[in-house]
This record gives sequence, structure tokens and C-alpha cells, in this order.
Amino acid sequence: MVWVKWCSLVKFNKNDFTFTTYTYDPENEKSLNSRANYVRYLVRSKSNPKELWTGTTSGINIFNLEDESFRYYVHNPLDTNSLSHQNVMHIYEDENNYFWISTYGGGLNRFDPKTETFIRFTEKNSDIPNNGVYGILPDATGNFWLSTNNGISKFNPNTLEFRNYTVDDGLQSEEFNGGSLYKVKWGDVFWRN
Repeated sequence: MVWVKWCSLVKFNKNDFTFTTYTYDPENEKSLNSRANYVRYLVRSKSNPKELWTGTTSGINIFNLEDESFRYYVHNPLDTNSLSHQNVMHIYEDENNYFWISTYGGGLNRFDPKTETFIRFTEKNSDIPNNGVYGILPDATGNFWLSTNNGISKFNPNTLEFRNYTVDDGLQSEEFNGGSLYKVKWGDVFWRN
């Protein structure tokens, strides 16, 4: 199977050359919850390969490959342990099976699947340089490099410390584009502004 994300989730079956599109259905609580059918990011879970985690403009939609149903994590303004913002840009699962979620408007989140709770890292409660976080790239030493609307930030997930870089450190610009990040096999990371 080949999975495609762009506006909706599409499965291509290489055996019979057919496509299946998964979209929002108000009559089905297990359909994609994004009314705009906009899937921005897609990653297969390492800890549970039967799940595809998708970042949408309506939170996190987790697609079960066996029964082809969705479950969700969304922002709840009354719950500080919920996702910090609906607009999910990037998802990364670390070696401890925590999911790190970048959002456009709510900073960085760490999701613990055991407790089903989020810890938020925002301008209000941390040294993250901006709440618009486009992407997350891990390096060989365990740090995460975050592209934001105010430069690049190196984040240590063990100490929860941020080291921020701006044009004063040599960056060509403060702002980066969503989805424009790449790590090569020898470890260098690239972003596009």
C-alpha cells in the first residue's frame, strides 16, 4: 500500500490500482474529523505499526489500519492536559514512545500514550521562541531541532531546555515553512524559509 496525504488521506492499492479516500463524514464519528479534509502530516507509529498518526487542522487523527477507523486528540480550552492547539504541523515519535507534536499557534506538545495526556511547551510557560512550530528534527545526541516563526530552537527533551538561534546567529531569516525540513543520513539538517 502507498499512503498519500494532501487535503485528505488516500490509500493506493498497488495490486489492483485502486484508490480509497478517507474524508470527514458528519454521520460517522470514526471518520476523519477534519471538516476541511486537510491532512498536513502523516507518520506510522513505531510502537504500534497498525496506526497512522495524522496531523490536521482539527488536531491529531489516528487511523487504525485494521478496521480503517479514526480516533482523535483535539484541543480542549478547559483541559490543560489536552493538545495545545488544533493546527498540527508535525509529529515525531521518540525512542521512549512519546509523541512530540508541533503546532501552529500552540508551540510544542509531548504526548504520553500511557496516560493519554499532553505536556505543553509554549511562549507562556517555557523558553520556546514562538508558538508557531513548523517541524521537529532529532539529532544524533538526542536533541530536537525546531523550526519556528522566530528562528530555530534546539530543545533537549531530557532537561526540557531550549537554546534559540536567530538571524543574529547567522540564520538567513527568522521564519520557516511547514513541511520544509529534512535530515540526511550523515546527520545534517536542512530547512527552507
